[in-house]
This record gives sequence, C-alpha cells and structure tokens, in this order.
Amino acid sequence: PQAILNDRGQCALPGLVAAARGRCVAAHFGTYDYTAGCNITAAHQHMLHPACDFARDMMQVALAGTSIWLDRRLSAEEKSSPQGEARVWMVHSGGFYAVGKVGSQQVVPGRLRWFRWEAALTWLSGMVLLVLVYYHGGALIDTHIADIGLGTGAAIGLGVLILA
Repeated sequence: PQAILNDRGQCALPGLVAAARGRCVAAHFGTYDYTAGCNITAAHQHMLHPACDFARDMMQVALAGTSIWLDRRLSAEEKSSPQGEARVWMVHSGGFYAVGKVGSQQVVPGRLRWFRWEAALTWLSGMVLLVLVYYHGGALIDTHIADIGLGTGAAIGLGVLILA
C-alpha cells in the first residue's frame, strides 16, 4: 500500500518512477500482496475488491502519459525487444498487433496509425450509455443533493461536457 499512497497521503508512484531514472518499462499490480498489506483477510483477497479498484485506478492515473506499461502479465521478451524498447502483442477486433512503446519524442514513425474508428465507436457508445443511464434512466438528479428539474440538470451536464 505504501507504493500507492505515501505517509503524507500523496501518490507515491511518480517518485518511484523518477527513482528508476528511465529504467522502468512496466508496473505490476500484485493483488494478493496489496490486499495482504491492507490487512484484508484471505477470504476477500481478490481482484474485484474495492481496495484493488482504488489501487489500479491510482496506478492508471499516475502512469498516464508515461511510456510505462501497466500490465501484470509482461514476459521477459515483452519487456524489451532487441532494440531495447518495450514490445507487446495485443489482440483487438480480431487482429493481432505488435505494439512497441517509444519513450522518446525524437523518434518519429514514417506512418502513424490512429485508431480513429475504434475511438469514435468508444465515444459514441459512451454517449449512448450516458443518455440512457443518466438522462433517460433518471439517474442524473439526486433530489437529496439538489432539487432541480431534469431539463436543468441535463443543460448543466451538457454545458459541462461542451466546456470541457
């Protein structure tokens, strides 16, 4: 647990990454080590425990935008290729992709592949779920917190989305 939050209640991961001085290529989340460190009993030590959700979320946010993989299953050959860069094979939409992370902005590929349709469908499905769950399903307004109408809540929500 001290690798997630330090004694001041701050995220400790950036400090650990900085201490590696560029040698860190992946971060591993050990479910049983983490839950045991949190004094969670063996019967409740599993990946779906809320403490694990918190730790994984903290790791994802802290490592976002870095060249560090967050994967608990990297093998030795995936951790470094002959060129010294991390290389991982992934499956997406029925195809296999060799993905390599390059930590330097100095290396510019000749052809850059954007996953625009995958990103567009992810955004579209998120918007559909947003409308169905919050705007149509009635989960948008909690009358115990704010006594406003659905139209007002929808306008506030859409305004925040547009301004963000």
